[in-house]
Amino acid sequence: MRCDQSMGLNERALAIIAPVYRKYQDKITRTYEDGETVSFQLAGTCNLVKCEPSGEYEGFDTHRLMKYTLPNGDVYQEFVQAEPWSSGPCTFLALKDKTGNEVKESLWTDQEIESHL
Repeated sequence: MRCDQSMGLNERALAIIAPVYRKYQDKITRTYEDGETVSFQLAGTCNLVKCEPSGEYEGFDTHRLMKYTLPNGDVYQEFVQAEPWSSGPCTFLALKDKTGNEVKESLWTDQEIESHL
């Protein structure tokens, strides 16, 4: 059976775009028609790394490539680094920076690619 095999980003690339969580607290005051007010607080966490679609690549199906904007302003975009065949395309993704340069740490080595086939 032939199928797409998305290998995605390696661990080094995932560390670069790792979520950055920040705690927040919302203070809400609700006012009813009769003038009564009730105040309460909601707490949670949110990821400060913005993740949005930035393109696609084709295998047997269409897959999205993502762009990541970190809180410090760094921008990284996924690209297809390699796509060897093993009962279908095996897609290895890596990162480019905002100027289009490949991020060396995010690249799969030949040995890593070979070991996943």
